[in-house]
Amino acid sequence: MDGLIETPAISSDQLVADAWAAMAQHNWAAALSRWALVRERDPGRCDAHVRSVQTLWLAGRLDEAEAMAVAVLTRLPENPDVLVQYAWLAMARQDWEEGVRRWARAREAAPDRPESDVGLIRSFRLTGRLDEAEAVATGALDRFLGHPELLVENVWLAVSREQWLEAAARARVARRRLAALGQDSIPLGAAEYRIAIHEEWGTASEMAAGNPPPQTAADEILTTAMLMLSFESLGERCDLGLAQRHYGVEPFGLLRLAYTSYDGLIAALEARFDGIGGAKTEFERRDGELIAKVDRYGLSFHTFTYENELTRSGKHERFYRRWLAHLRAKLIADLEMGEKIFVYGNAVRLLDDQIGKLFTLIRGYGPSALLCVRPADVTHPDGMVEVLEPGLYVAYLGRFAAFEAGEQPSFEAWRRICETTYRMSRQWASNGAGARLERQDKRTAVVPQPTAIFRSDETMAFKFPAAKT
Repeated sequence: MDGLIETPAISSDQLVADAWAAMAQHNWAAALSRWALVRERDPGRCDAHVRSVQTLWLAGRLDEAEAMAVAVLTRLPENPDVLVQYAWLAMARQDWEEGVRRWARAREAAPDRPESDVGLIRSFRLTGRLDEAEAVATGALDRFLGHPELLVENVWLAVSREQWLEAAARARVARRRLAALGQDSIPLGAAEYRIAIHEEWGTASEMAAGNPPPQTAADEILTTAMLMLSFESLGERCDLGLAQRHYGVEPFGLLRLAYTSYDGLIAALEARFDGIGGAKTEFERRDGELIAKVDRYGLSFHTFTYENELTRSGKHERFYRRWLAHLRAKLIADLEMGEKIFVYGNAVRLLDDQIGKLFTLIRGYGPSALLCVRPADVTHPDGMVEVLEPGLYVAYLGRFAAFEAGEQPSFEAWRRICETTYRMSRQWASNGAGARLERQDKRTAVVPQPTAIFRSDETMAFKFPAAKT
């Protein structure tokens, strides 16, 4: 037609690809619009309906997700994908009894899908119906031998019964299976943490894996696990703590799996964390979990203790007050000893003066180093590490995890940042660099290019180049 340019129609497959890309970027509005176009063009395409429900759920629009799921089920009442999404919505609402009903329906419609067994076991567990959960788990593990999520739920059943030796044995089986598949699991790591702190308050585990490795020469090989133990999180997020878990270490740290705002951390350091573990440590239920908090500092701590376990009034609160007091004393001792690199990661960019104030407070305890992690930008690429002065480092991370969307941290990015910072700290130590640098004039930056070395046992290690003299 004269004067008009015809635009070729976008295929349904391209719209689906665009929708998935928008979901990966957490652009829920764009994803929903793409899925809507697919539904309009091809009403019988089931994945468009299922993913629309999922996108509404991830966007926090649970009422709309529920309404859409009900509407889809009137048309596709036995569709297992829709039934699974419908069941997950009950879990998102923490309606465990409704979860039992919905997972049972999904399991009946598709008995060959292990995720329905996983969901039913979890729902039974969270309602405290542990015998029924065990019965389902026993049958499911026979039918789906080695299924990782079933193995993880089986660990949590033993944790819920406080059968710590059995839980530890089940956790080892699950961890080996996940390692064989090259997978990780945040729920398994949480269960392992619970198990560890109940094994004589974690004393044996701390001695084996919770202390920093001996100081190594700059040209020695350091395993990734040893590397990660050289760092301890001061908040604000759980990214580093989960990266440590991913690389096979579970160190005990007061703020490793806690929320800590910058102002709250400053106040806590100034007061030597007074009140943590005492009567001012309070508790609330959040997303089905018992959360410890100290309002004076705005601190919140995971306990990984859930609804079905909160049947004995005060028991868990008393235990976690003692545990947090123990971790408080340990953190102060570590700060005074000065052998670790402490890490504060914040998705909101801290100013140099704020970082300097935090470093000054930490150095008031002892000669520890500090690494602050900022969001990457155009001039500071992902993985770049700067030295503001000896013992004070700033790194740049391309992506902080969106935990609310079920996202895990960028483990490799955290490993690279830790490796680069550790190497720089050892080079400063080897060179005897004691003079403070002028921050604006002598800032040193490194964009890492690590050399990966694989040992015969396939444990990744890194060889740090010797410091130049």
